[in-house]
Amino acid sequence: MTRSIFQPRLTCQEAKVLCLEYDVDADFWFDVAGRCILNKVYSRKNFETIFAWKTKNRGKSRIQNNDDERIESVLRKVVESNGEPPSASIEALTSLSGVGVPVASAVMAAIFPERFTVIDFRALDALGANEYSTTSIEEYLKYTSYCKNL
Repeated sequence: MTRSIFQPRLTCQEAKVLCLEYDVDADFWFDVAGRCILNKVYSRKNFETIFAWKTKNRGKSRIQNNDDERIESVLRKVVESNGEPPSASIEALTSLSGVGVPVASAVMAAIFPERFTVIDFRALDALGANEYSTTSIEEYLKYTSYCKNL
């Protein structure tokens, strides 16, 4: 049996304490945007809300290269496919200018929170996977699978 690349650095109890400190209100508009997209409101505004939540608005100029129709088309494809297969949905999202796997993971988590989670260097660090990449679709899917099982 191969050893998992993920080795959580926190105990379950330590994680629960941090969860209690988390400001869930900060996620309100992220959640609303995801639900709107799931309900077929494929607007730039909803996409930008998720982008801003994930990036703290860093790199916003890069996503301006996407026209409204392109954003709508990609979001529609993701929702109509119900995120399946996940690799195709992530690939569609990363085809947008300024969108890498971390932002795509945020979009997927906003739309399908029961199936996807957000990847970033902080989460990977908490799982002891410092050398793990946030840019590979394959690695993101392994990370998501691990998190769901955890």
